[in-house]
Amino acid sequence: MSARKPKLFICGHSHILKVIPDNKYRLLHINPGAAGNYGLHVMKTLVRFTLHEGNIKDADVVELGKKSMIVK
Repeated sequence: MSARKPKLFICGHSHILKVIPDNKYRLLHINPGAAGNYGLHVMKTLVRFTLHEGNIKDADVVELGKKSMIVK
């Protein structure tokens, strides 16, 4: 079994944008939000970052614009 622990936890489903350090587990918790037109969110979002030698660098939230209110 590896003694290495993750530094990054990415999850979704809630559509709630979150990029916060988790002090309990000593990692970065990312929920990129939502990029679609369905759900309670107003702004479509994603999270962009770089992994360099096992470290998270240049994390950035990208807003893709407001979701479309037109449903086809």
